[in-house]
Amino acid sequence: MLHVWELFRQLRSDLCREAIEVDYERVVKVGKVGARIGSVNPNTLESELAALREENARLSKENDKLKLQAQGVADANARAAELMAELEDAKQLLQYRVEQRTAELNRALNDTTNILESMPVGVIVVGRDKKVRMVNRTALEMVGVNSKKQILGQTCHYRICPAEENHCPILDLGEKVDNSERILLDQGGRYIPILKTVVPMTIGDEDVLVEAFVDITERKRAEEELRQAYADLEEAKAVVDLEVAQRTQQLTESEAKLTELVEKLRLSQKQLYAPVIQVWDRILVLPLTGFMDEERARHTMDILLSGIVDTKSEVVILDVTGIATMDTRVTGYLLRAVAAAWLLGMKCVVTGIRPEVAQTIVSLHTAIGSIETKRDLQAGLEWALNEIGFTLPKMRPLVVG
Repeated sequence: MLHVWELFRQLRSDLCREAIEVDYERVVKVGKVGARIGSVNPNTLESELAALREENARLSKENDKLKLQAQGVADANARAAELMAELEDAKQLLQYRVEQRTAELNRALNDTTNILESMPVGVIVVGRDKKVRMVNRTALEMVGVNSKKQILGQTCHYRICPAEENHCPILDLGEKVDNSERILLDQGGRYIPILKTVVPMTIGDEDVLVEAFVDITERKRAEEELRQAYADLEEAKAVVDLEVAQRTQQLTESEAKLTELVEKLRLSQKQLYAPVIQVWDRILVLPLTGFMDEERARHTMDILLSGIVDTKSEVVILDVTGIATMDTRVTGYLLRAVAAAWLLGMKCVVTGIRPEVAQTIVSLHTAIGSIETKRDLQAGLEWALNEIGFTLPKMRPLVVG
């Protein structure tokens, strides 16, 4: 019996050492077992003690498992603490970056606003509800108001666009406005011609229309002045065309008269170049003066032959006293004229040949023995009269004194 109690005390001591590692219910159970020791059989007690030892071994194993689970929970708590610390760092970094990005966006927004405000182009942002969302300084000046509060939130066709309600060219009628001429309504109800472009875009989460426009009043005025000037020019051009037509008609008539006069003068000039003079019955004189060229030489031959046929003369006197020089071609024409007169049955005498003209005739190597020549026109006229059988009486010298 004493041995059993020693075993019980040893078991209780072991249980006390491990009491902190087992639960309360199991300790109570062991206590109840101890209370039963005094009233049970020793063999039974040994069996129960063996069962208790097995239970203790099982509890020890479970305790080891609980320790491992506790260690896992501790590790998980430590990892959770690390993750929380990392999450806090990430949160602070994200907050810093958000603040930086927000500052950058604010600066960009301020820059964009400053640019819009300083642009010499009117800019208005209109929502799909046709309410004005934004307006820049130039647009305010063009509309004729001092404060944006007078425009923002207002319906565009009441304050800016003269379109009727539910007849918006873009939102209602689906028109495209790209560099198109439109009308802007100012504070006083005056219509201002503008050149307008509308671009649909999304600002934030809202679909809006961004309208940009410039005042083209001066351009329209210049176009009207140009149109009027063009009309005046067309009118002046019509007057000038009429005057030109009249003047052209007058010039045409004058030109016809002038052409007729020139032709008459040309004929007169030809006659003066080679005047055929009938100085006596059956006697023609052809006096030549001035410069003799090839064309005049041909004309002289034609005039001479025509005069011979017309007057039926028998003798012709070709007087070259007034000719200063003649080249070989002109001299050849004159000699052929003399030959042609001879072929028509005429007797021809050449008078007034100058020395230089004589040299030209000699240089042609023409047989001139058959050509009758006289010193001057008087001698030639005497020869011609003799040829037709008329003899001039001898003139006695006139004595003065």
